[in-house]
Amino acid sequence: MKILTEIVLLAAFVAVVITAIGHHRALFTMAENAFTGARMLLSQAGAATMTSLIDAVSAANTAAATSGSGKWLDVRPYDGEILVIQQVGAVTGSVTGKLQSATDANGTGAADITGATFTIVSAANSTQSIAVDPKKVVGGFLGYVGTVATGPVLISVTAGGKKKIV
Repeated sequence: MKILTEIVLLAAFVAVVITAIGHHRALFTMAENAFTGARMLLSQAGAATMTSLIDAVSAANTAAATSGSGKWLDVRPYDGEILVIQQVGAVTGSVTGKLQSATDANGTGAADITGATFTIVSAANSTQSIAVDPKKVVGGFLGYVGTVATGPVLISVTAGGKKKIV
C-alpha cells in the first residue's frame, strides 16, 4: 500500500510540474508577444518625421507667427493623420492659432482648414495639438497662422506624422 501511495504522490507531483512548465511557457510567450508589440510601436514612432511650421520665435505680430516662405509642409507623402503641436511660452497679450492649406511650400492660395483652430492662449506655457487628415489639406501643403493680439508671444509650431512606405 505504501508503494501505491508513493506512486500516486509522484504522479501528482509530475502533473503539477508539467502544469507549471506549461504556465511558464504561456507567460514567456505572452511576454515575448508584448515585447514584439512594443517593438512594433517603437518602429512606428521611429518612422515618424517632425517638421517645424514656426521655429521658436518671439513674435510681436501675426506676420511673425505665420508659416513663412518655404515653411509649408507637403502632406501628400504622409500616411494617416498629422499631429500639429502649438507651444506657447511667455505671452504678453494673446495668440490664436489656425491651420491653413495652400498649393505650394510658400503658402500660395492659403485657405483656412475647417475645424483646425487652436483655442486662444493668453497664459504662459501652453501646449495644444490638432490631428489633421492630409486629405483635408486642399492643395497638399499645410501651414500655420498665429493671430497675435498685443505681442510679443514666444511660440513654436511643429507637425509630425508617418510618411508612406514605398
